[in-house]
Amino acid sequence: MEVRSCGGGISAGRSVKILVTIDDIDTPQKWCPQCRQYYPLDGFNKNKSEYCGLQSICRICSKARNDYHNKKRLAVRDPLLDGADQ
Repeated sequence: MEVRSCGGGISAGRSVKILVTIDDIDTPQKWCPQCRQYYPLDGFNKNKSEYCGLQSICRICSKARNDYHNKKRLAVRDPLLDGADQ
């Protein structure tokens, strides 16, 4: 089992851990720092601004983060603005 760094040296501390096994070279995996697990590359959303072209956290963590922020945003919403439409 070999762990490679995708983009280490581009900027300090921004390397991406990709796990490549000799037996399973067709399915490289990437490390999600939020849930601390390896996932196949199709478990990450695309992001052109990242060095390797993938989001830094997996789809599961990304969805959980978006759901949390949407719920928080709706809870803080100003009730006076909701009544102004009527």
